[in-house]
Amino acid sequence: MESYPLPVQQYLLQHLATCQFPGYFYVNQDCHVLEAGGALAHYGLQSWRKGQSITECACFLHGLLPLYGERVVLPFVQYDAQHFLDLHLLPGESGDWVLFLDVTEQAILQQHRQLAFYTTRMSTSGSSSYS
Repeated sequence: MESYPLPVQQYLLQHLATCQFPGYFYVNQDCHVLEAGGALAHYGLQSWRKGQSITECACFLHGLLPLYGERVVLPFVQYDAQHFLDLHLLPGESGDWVLFLDVTEQAILQQHRQLAFYTTRMSTSGSSSYS
C-alpha cells in the first residue's frame, strides 16, 4: 500500500472501515497541486501535474477551495453514472487536503433502504390520488 502523509493517515484511519480507494491531493492557497497520491485513477484523476490548478484536474472542486481553515465533508457525491464518493476537504498547514473515498456500496445500500421505506410507506398509507 502506498505511504500517505501523516494528516491523511490519521484521517483515513477514522474512515477506512467503510470506505475504499482513498485518493488525495494537497493544494496550496492558490489551489495549485503540491502533491497527490492514492487511488486517483479510480476516480479518473490520474492525469495531474505538480503546480497545476486543482480545477484543471477536478473541475467540480471549483469554488470549494481554498478552505480558509474550515473542514468540509460532502457525502455521497455521485461522480459518474454508477459510483459515489465522500469528498473530504481538510485544512492543512500550508494548503488544503482533498480526499476521495469511494462509498458506492454504502450509497447503493442507502438507496435500497430509501426505496424500501418509500414502498412500505406507500403501501401502508393506502392509495392516494393527486388532482
